[in-house]
Amino acid sequence: MNKYALTPRVKMLAERLSARNSSIITERANILEALGNQLSGAPQAIKPAQRFYEFIRHFPAFIAQDELIIGSQSSTPRGAIFHTENEINSHSIYTFLAGDSTIDAPDYLAVLNIGFLAIKAQLENKVRNIGSAVSRNSIDEANNCRSAIYACDAAIHFAQALASKAESMAAAESNQYRRAELQESAAILRNVPAKPAQTFKEACQAFYLLQLILHLENGSYA
Repeated sequence: MNKYALTPRVKMLAERLSARNSSIITERANILEALGNQLSGAPQAIKPAQRFYEFIRHFPAFIAQDELIIGSQSSTPRGAIFHTENEINSHSIYTFLAGDSTIDAPDYLAVLNIGFLAIKAQLENKVRNIGSAVSRNSIDEANNCRSAIYACDAAIHFAQALASKAESMAAAESNQYRRAELQESAAILRNVPAKPAQTFKEACQAFYLLQLILHLENGSYA
């Protein structure tokens, strides 16, 4: 029977994780509260997605020490976020990723194989095809597409913000090996989840980032 041992990095990360207690962090709640009613003029069907996009624009990009797969729900190590009961009971703005599937779960493969930019382009094309239609169904469909476009933009912006953070950390990093890792992470995040994943590591990063975004949004769809 084969025996497996933790790599030095995994062992170090595990020890660092277990040495710190988890704590409730209000960072997410504070940002959402600060946004307040800034989007009061937006249609109700679009408002949650637009609000999440604005939240992501204000959310701090955080990269933990020695991380290879980038992304965190707070800028405090082991920081836990919370959702209101209303958020948990609300529909996720990312339900469009389920497509026509009868399974109420996002299509992760669509993000890995197509990327959010292509998904966004499909949605924008739908809005153009609907045009200036005035029927209730057409208006609802157009608003649903616009909501999904905001959701795509939020995911893309999140990755780009993390890429910028990785680049700035790499520029200040004295250890050449860690600097190379941060530069690689930045390059990966410039590509995914906006574009299709080209490597296994890009696929892992895109999958993890999508899962993190779903959790940051309302937690019910993650």
